[in-house]
Amino acid sequence: LLSCIGTRVNQIIVDMIDGLNGITGLVSSIDVLVEEGLLEKEGSFIKFRHDSIMQAVHDFTPESNISRLHLDIGSKIIAQVTSFPSDNHDVYKDLVDEALIVAADQINLSREKKDSAVPRVEFSPKQCITFAKINLKSAHKAGPDIDRALRNLKFGLSFLRDASKTINYWKEHYNLSLSLSEEYAHAMFVKGGDSAEIIECVNEIIDNARCLEDSCKAYEVLILALYSSGKKLMAVDQALTILRKLNYPFPSQVDRQLTTDAM
Repeated sequence: LLSCIGTRVNQIIVDMIDGLNGITGLVSSIDVLVEEGLLEKEGSFIKFRHDSIMQAVHDFTPESNISRLHLDIGSKIIAQVTSFPSDNHDVYKDLVDEALIVAADQINLSREKKDSAVPRVEFSPKQCITFAKINLKSAHKAGPDIDRALRNLKFGLSFLRDASKTINYWKEHYNLSLSLSEEYAHAMFVKGGDSAEIIECVNEIIDNARCLEDSCKAYEVLILALYSSGKKLMAVDQALTILRKLNYPFPSQVDRQLTTDAM
């Protein structure tokens, strides 16, 4: 279980997953492994003494089992977090933040497989929406780590699109769809991602936005993406288009008198 999470695990996370799949007594088992020199304690964290130990344990486990373990760990952490008293949320804030990040990582790892012969883990539409929300929250906890945020947002969108097999996520989960798409497009631009993918994402927002105000951020990213990719005239055209829609039409021709009046 620990090898699925990483080289370093918070003791509280260990307590959360104790009993998973009938595996109990994790704390006492960890104490034994510490005595044997395989693990060590570092404050409130438990860590493998060497990365190679963790990797060996992880590699020894069949990939089909690993995918299921990642999913089970993430799901159990989410269940534990949602059971915290809502009136004491501030008390648990740091714990909730860390737990959500771990949960999102685990859920996302359950989707990654190296062996093409191993069946992909499938999720129900309800699970897809839950995991999309968890990834959005985890992206908000990433702080300046743009790579982590981008990864969470990308997985969040992939879960939404999986849910589209049975539901219209833009219709039934509009705010979630808008937030994930907006933030993914912006993060992609900041990271210097593929302009074609950014523009595709932005166009999806514009096509599904319920009002003009909801598409303004998308237009902003679209203009920046077009300009940075060398399509400057197209960027200007888009800027003029959104100004016109906002009732701030820009004159097609500018002379000295118009400039003087504006000043």
